[in-house]
Amino acid sequence: MNRAKHILGIDIGSISISIAELDLEKTVLKTAYSFHNGDIKGRLQGLLKQFNRHEVCKIAISSSTPAIINHATSFDSRICYITAARHLNEKVGSLLIVGGEKFGVVLFDQNGEYLNYRSSWRALINFV
Repeated sequence: MNRAKHILGIDIGSISISIAELDLEKTVLKTAYSFHNGDIKGRLQGLLKQFNRHEVCKIAISSSTPAIINHATSFDSRICYITAARHLNEKVGSLLIVGGEKFGVVLFDQNGEYLNYRSSWRALINFV
């Protein structure tokens, strides 16, 4: 019988790897972050040593994550950011997403509902 009850969220971008372990109530239990310096597989293996694989029942990856992780469910990166921001603050007004290659701004209305997403240089022009 599998008693694992944690979810591992992994995001691999152009320069870094982020990992978060959550319980089924969405409480963040542990995180790890590191620049991968082009050695994605090696750095990911090193970071994963910080987590107990026997506690993990599901793995979720962002759509920016390369196809090197088996048995994971992929989610759109923007949906991941938006869901996390709204989980931490129900009435978030805006979200600035800064990555190694691009950035974007997510705008929400006064009730915390999604309005718009703008990426790269146009994001700042329309935000300011």
